[in-house]
Amino acid sequence: MLRFCLLLCLMALSVAPLTAQTPEPLPLPLPGEPTGLQYERSVEDIKTIAALDAELRAAAATLNMRAPSHVQMPLTLRVGIVNTSLYINNCTRWVQDGMPILRVEEIDFKEYVKNVLPNEWVWSWHPESLRAGAVAAKMFAWWRYNILEQYPQYRPQGVHVVNNVCDQVYIPGSARDTTNAAVDATWPTRMTDSERVVEIHYLAWDWQCADALARNGGGWFRCMGQNESNQLANAGWSHTDILQRYYTPVQFTQTQAMPQKVNVLLNPNFNSGMQNWFVVGDTGGYTTEGGVFRYYRPTESINPPQLYQDADVIANANSPFQLRLLMGNTSAVDKQVRVRIRSIGSAAGSVDCVFTVEAGKPLRQYVVVGTNPSAWTGIRVLVSLISADGADGLQVDKVRLRLLPNADLSVPCQTPRPGAPVITSPLYDQAVRSPFNVTLTPGVTNHVTGYSPSWQVQVDDQPDFSSPFYDNAASLSVETTLPVATSSGTWYVRARQYDGVATFSPWTAPVRFSVATQPAKPVLVAPAGDVPAQNQSFVWMASNLADEYIVIIKDPTGTVVYRTSNTPAGWGCTAESCIVPLSSTGFTFATDTQYRWRVIARNSTGRGASAFTGFRLVEFALRRQP
Repeated sequence: MLRFCLLLCLMALSVAPLTAQTPEPLPLPLPGEPTGLQYERSVEDIKTIAALDAELRAAAATLNMRAPSHVQMPLTLRVGIVNTSLYINNCTRWVQDGMPILRVEEIDFKEYVKNVLPNEWVWSWHPESLRAGAVAAKMFAWWRYNILEQYPQYRPQGVHVVNNVCDQVYIPGSARDTTNAAVDATWPTRMTDSERVVEIHYLAWDWQCADALARNGGGWFRCMGQNESNQLANAGWSHTDILQRYYTPVQFTQTQAMPQKVNVLLNPNFNSGMQNWFVVGDTGGYTTEGGVFRYYRPTESINPPQLYQDADVIANANSPFQLRLLMGNTSAVDKQVRVRIRSIGSAAGSVDCVFTVEAGKPLRQYVVVGTNPSAWTGIRVLVSLISADGADGLQVDKVRLRLLPNADLSVPCQTPRPGAPVITSPLYDQAVRSPFNVTLTPGVTNHVTGYSPSWQVQVDDQPDFSSPFYDNAASLSVETTLPVATSSGTWYVRARQYDGVATFSPWTAPVRFSVATQPAKPVLVAPAGDVPAQNQSFVWMASNLADEYIVIIKDPTGTVVYRTSNTPAGWGCTAESCIVPLSSTGFTFATDTQYRWRVIARNSTGRGASAFTGFRLVEFALRRQP
């Protein structure tokens, strides 16, 4: 009751903008009188919607703060499409019938709002009313997206919103120029309360909002009368004033949300000199030669020199950051460097690492990962030189700050890693016979003193390597060839390189291969079709499981005129192919005669036979030169 009173008082006493007066309240519509809105919620529907949203509100109270985003706008929505003739304007019936949907469509978020607004607002209303509706429709859907991403059980499977009056009426192709303009004009606007996307509502009239609050309470204290929004707009109110009237306390932010997986720092390679970068503190000098920043700190300095850049983005609390940068040292002494990610306004809660960049080392990659304890509006990246040695100099290049939803935060300060090796055998989707060799080409060094590479190899029948069949973690290999024996079937192999001191490279991508007992069908290459009679050879792709190959040739009558078995070595095969000159078979081939040939690969466990391929030797006349 107190909340109801507060809302009515707020509606009555809201401070109007200086340029406009609060108009007199609109008269209540008479029963059956049209209001101009195409779709309206009945009293029963509002009760049903309130019950649905009460469940979402309860779920929101236990929401994992890192699961949704109150900063990064959804890119798409999954919209449940209902039977429009039965349910588009009847939420209660739809719920009573078990929430049936015909299908789920994944729709661009902006296109969704553009095809909602003309069905929820009157497209010919004042532009400021339409803009207020555009923001409301967007934030209405965003709140449901956040909840249902973590608690999908409160709607039909895979659905963020449905396209009827239970949520918002979405009709493809219904967008109008006036409503599109309202959506475009307000799309960068984010309406939140204390940096959080919150539950809001709108109904046809203010009195319906008040009645819904009195009946249902809870989240309905943020509810806008649509007809009144147009009345206020006609009286000179801006869309933000209208939204403040109905949804206070809310704040509007135009700064772009920090995008996911995108570097938000400008001029990261210093290709434009010091553009977007600043240096403060005591520096003996700095340059950006060749797209690489370099500076040093005098021995007598008091304040460490700091290279920094501010990124104009918003990051919600507990956002997982990853900062990558290259640092090198051209001097003969080791340098201590502090690298931080922090809010522009405060150093509290900064992500902080101190690295030793060894003397004489080239540019190498360092990584800082962590989260912010509270929402940040603007992020500052700093590289501070602690060592006051007067030696030139510390190098910095390729500084990249990203928001990574799945970042591994277990190691906040990561020193340079060696390069990953390359698995040269088995090849992807290759069939091999057990036992087989895993062979590696070493990755690059990370220039750590005492570097002596070794390798860890895992083989598993699952691509996630959850239970490796083979893992030499307890005794890393210093050899690049490792013998492995498995049963037949499909397997996966991956490897990583150890620097001999403290750091592993990333894992290679899994290589899928199969262990077989019988050879695959040979692939015939030549001859095929009409070919010159001179200097022809039988050519087929080799099978590494074949102990022998049988070559069979038939004449036009189907009679076998040649059949010979030999080992791969006897046929002169390499690891990739077999090439057997026709002249070496001892059989005389007639010209202008159709022959067919095939190859059978065989070992003690079985065989693989190619299909027959036809060819004809033809005497081609030399073309006379003009």
